[in-house]
Amino acid sequence: MCKRLANEEGIFCGGSTGLNVVAAINIARELGPGKRIVTLGCDNGVKYLSSHIYA
Repeated sequence: MCKRLANEEGIFCGGSTGLNVVAAINIARELGPGKRIVTLGCDNGVKYLSSHIYA
């Protein structure tokens, strides 16, 4: 999800934020249309540049 957020949305994030977004998407699917879901981006991707997340 981190790579996808960076490529598609321009959001450079770490694993915690990527997992938050995955959870928010899953909850949104369960609740259906017309609901609002909020999540927080709690880290950036700087320390993950050389890891498998962005390699």
